[in-house]
Formats: sequence, C-alpha cells, structure tokens
Amino acid sequence: LVIQVPATMQENDTNVTSDQAKNEKMYALVGLILCSLCFIGYLWNSVLAANGDKELEAIIEAIKGGTISITAALQFAKETSKKDLSAPLTDKQEKDNEARLKKIIKPFFAQFDKDNSKHLDLTEFHQLLTELGETVHSEKVLKMFKQYDADNSGSLKFDEVVSFLAEYLKDTVKDPPPQAEK
Repeated sequence: LVIQVPATMQENDTNVTSDQAKNEKMYALVGLILCSLCFIGYLWNSVLAANGDKELEAIIEAIKGGTISITAALQFAKETSKKDLSAPLTDKQEKDNEARLKKIIKPFFAQFDKDNSKHLDLTEFHQLLTELGETVHSEKVLKMFKQYDADNSGSLKFDEVVSFLAEYLKDTVKDPPPQAEK
C-alpha cells in the first residue's frame, strides 16, 4: 500500500511507461525505506523478547532444579516487571506481567500440589506460606485461603494462587535497592 497508493495517484493516460516509472520512482524508494525500517524494528523487538525469554527460562530451570526459592523467584518477577506495580498498567503490560508471573509460579504450584490434584488444599497453601517465610497462625491462613478461593471450592486453583501471589508480590516482596549511578 505504501507504494501502490501513490503510484495509482501518479497514473496518467499516456502509454509511455517510462514516464510513469520516473514519476513513481521516489514513492517506491520511500516505500522501500519505510518497509525496511519497520522490518529492522520488528527484528530488534524480537531479539529483545528472545533475550528476556532466555533469562526467564533459566530461572524456571533453576526453580525446577530446586536451586531457587519461591521468594527469590518472586523477587525476580518484581524486578523484571513494570517497576511501579502500584501504578495502573496498560493492558499489554498487565498481560505481560501476568504471563511472566504464571511461568514463574507454575513449577512452584506443581511442587506444592503434593496430591497432583491441580488445586492447593489448605495444608498445601499453608506450606506455600511457610516457604514464603510467613509465620501465620491457622486462623489467618484460613482467612487468606477463603479470600482467594474465588469459587468457594475449598481449594485454590492455579489462577487463584496466581492472584494471591500477585497481591503478595505488590504488598510484601521488597523493591530492589536503587542502582548506583556510574
């Protein structure tokens, strides 16, 4: 379209195509440059996304290998998400942050789902809280459990655990210290 629309506007009634080609040459060059710049931008964006995915995959492998705790994984999620989690997110930022968080939480969910039911019961949820370093009493665990059990099923599905950990991430996981300027 970048080339075709201006070329159509340059059409004339003569049968001499060389005259018409001279008139269209500049539009074709502009179209070529514009398409090339867009393609280079797409490639750059793809390379940046691939590097972020490699870093995330390394974290997930460390989680599966048991060399990283859920607290450290949540810290990584916070550091690599939009920095101010209390500010409103755009739809794309929110979806990106949620997708990253789900990828990070998935291996931990499997680890805490001892009976492979695809849900966390109250005991498994309490173990998750203990792993997070929370020392909570039974009443508080039950209150938190009921708060995030959106469908009142008596167990937390994966998405309900993600909701809990997203809130936990906003409220509890510490922000990284500011980097010193070089």
